[in-house]
Amino acid sequence: MRVEPLRDDAGRIAGCLGLGVDVTARRAMERALREEESWRRSVAANASAVLFAIDRDGVFRFAEGRGLAALGRRPEEIVGRSIDDLYRDLPAALDTTRRALAGEEFTATVAIGGRVFETHHSVLRDAGGAVERIIGVATDVTARVAAEEAVRASEALFRAIFAAVPVGVARVGLDGRLLETNPAAQAILGYSGDELRGMRFSDYTHPDDLAEGRRLFRELAAGRMPGDRYEREKRYRRKDGAIVWGRTVSSLLRGPDGAPQFVVGTLEDLTARQEAEAARQRLAAIAGIVSAGTPAPPAEARAATPARRGGGVADDLPHDLTDGDRRLLDLIGRGWENAEIAEALAVEGQTVRNRCHDLYGKIGVESRNKAIVWAIQHGFGGDRPG
Repeated sequence: MRVEPLRDDAGRIAGCLGLGVDVTARRAMERALREEESWRRSVAANASAVLFAIDRDGVFRFAEGRGLAALGRRPEEIVGRSIDDLYRDLPAALDTTRRALAGEEFTATVAIGGRVFETHHSVLRDAGGAVERIIGVATDVTARVAAEEAVRASEALFRAIFAAVPVGVARVGLDGRLLETNPAAQAILGYSGDELRGMRFSDYTHPDDLAEGRRLFRELAAGRMPGDRYEREKRYRRKDGAIVWGRTVSSLLRGPDGAPQFVVGTLEDLTARQEAEAARQRLAAIAGIVSAGTPAPPAEARAATPARRGGGVADDLPHDLTDGDRRLLDLIGRGWENAEIAEALAVEGQTVRNRCHDLYGKIGVESRNKAIVWAIQHGFGGDRPG
């Protein structure tokens, strides 16, 4: 209210004149503005991020938020300072801020003081369209970035193992379609990765093993298989039509909620073992030693079997085979692995590998599988030596 005195002709105060203006609304507005400013500052100060404002000259006019504590800073250490001063040693932060001052609105990830911040920049313009200031929100994403890097590292390690493991590995959808295969699985089945992707059981499984395979997979995919896995030996059909024997172990992978997601299967090629066993049984049948009481085959069949002399050596063996070579051929002919041979002979695994390599040269073969067949054909592979 405004009050002024009223005077008479002699200059004496004869009364007063008052003017009152209702400012209730204005006071209420001012109080509301103060409360809003206080609320904004409280929110900014307690936010886990950093809220800031920079004028057109690149000077910080506002900086609040608990994210400042992670940088070891207080608002008063930032407000009033220029970006050139604060970001002198942080070229990436300086570059993103200058981009925003040039009128670009964007989100960028910048490392500051050992922390990683994801910052969104908004541009405020004056009536003429010129940049007046930029407002930014910087969120500390250090933990998230570390977790993402850990996931990427784990994925890279898995991919390296997936590609290098000598056993076939496949990821299969719950509908039975192949989603992904490793190089070993592709080599066993004779298809490329692109050709296998999307194929079903029926496309690469022997017809005689198809029904049982489908039943087991349905039970597994539905989560009804004990232990969420099964193991079996079955026959596969390669792209070229050849039959491959394999041992498969299939496991169900579930999501965080326990729901089935997909199946991971491993495939071990047993073809060489099966062929060697079949050859052994054929030769044993010819020699009449399949089991006690089995009659000997006709003379013409026995004539097809290599003759043995006193030392158990066939007539057509290489002349430079040593007693150690013959012993090794017996073990190879029985399908023993290098580790078993090393244990039986009380030597190192590398010694067995070297001796096998030398032996292959003597008998003229290039692989273990061919050595097994050669040994059986030449009468080796009898009872395991003690």
